[in-house]
Amino acid sequence: MWTWHALNLALTEVVDEINTGIPVKELGGLTRLQAYAADPTEQRFLDPAELRAAMMPAAKDTCRATKNGIHFDNGQYVSADLRVGTDYRIRHMARSRDFIEVFDTSGEHVARAWKVDVVPKSERDAILAKRARDSKELNRVNESLRIVREQRARSGNAIAAAHHADGNQDDDGPDGATTPVVPEPVVKLDRRKRRTAPAAKPPAPAPALPAELPDRYGDDLPD
Repeated sequence: MWTWHALNLALTEVVDEINTGIPVKELGGLTRLQAYAADPTEQRFLDPAELRAAMMPAAKDTCRATKNGIHFDNGQYVSADLRVGTDYRIRHMARSRDFIEVFDTSGEHVARAWKVDVVPKSERDAILAKRARDSKELNRVNESLRIVREQRARSGNAIAAAHHADGNQDDDGPDGATTPVVPEPVVKLDRRKRRTAPAAKPPAPAPALPAELPDRYGDDLPD
């Protein structure tokens, strides 16, 4: 079974043989390469913007960059201008997958990302330099955070020591000796329920005598 790389090499050899060794009747008996060389059309290099516009868009709407680059079409692509966690749009060549063109979501071109196994030396050096800068910046930020935490810890310890010193000075006597603190007596509340004597009932009033009795027996009734 052939590997993908071996298959590509074999196909390239077949294409080269067809273009350079097989005459074509429609081209006047010339090979494709001979007909291309005899074409009077002016040749020019495509502007990078024109080339990117002619490339095919990816079927997937966006691809997210990770610390390892962009995963696209079973390949990993890297560039020094990619930002981790950012979504990008991809354009690619119809057959070649050595590189892809990366755009932001608004359509602005960001960078050309190369497949990890064919990255040019200049691009590889730029990626390594960017990683070194990022690592240095991360170390600087971590060191700054460590210094800030230490400063806050020292400030907190100083404040606590000052409060402790103020408390000790308040307890010192006139000669510098520590005045003993006498606790205040604690008054215990009697929470037991007290029974109170029932209120005395007022005496019942004497029944009123009929009006005719004093008149009849007034002399015999006690005062």
